[in-house]
Amino acid sequence: MKEYKFEVYYKYDGRSVSDLFAEEKNPEQIQESLLNFENEVSHYIESFETTAFSSQIEGDNERKIITIKTNTEEKKVKESVKRCLQNLDLRAKML
Repeated sequence: MKEYKFEVYYKYDGRSVSDLFAEEKNPEQIQESLLNFENEVSHYIESFETTAFSSQIEGDNERKIITIKTNTEEKKVKESVKRCLQNLDLRAKML
């Protein structure tokens, strides 16, 4: 199995043409979105062999390191992560 690591975080950029009603999340909503990402991302990847777990970044409650273990190829993992992030209004960078 391959292992992919992402730093997942929330960043509010204000309202946009694509989301005229965007509202900034409060700390509880951010934590909920981060937890939902960890729980949902494996469903987006659509592989029975996929697991995801997180580790907290010390001193930062608005970011987590998410590790995904899967047999799925990197391109599909990135596409799946992107869709999950969009649905939860989060961002990530691959580590």
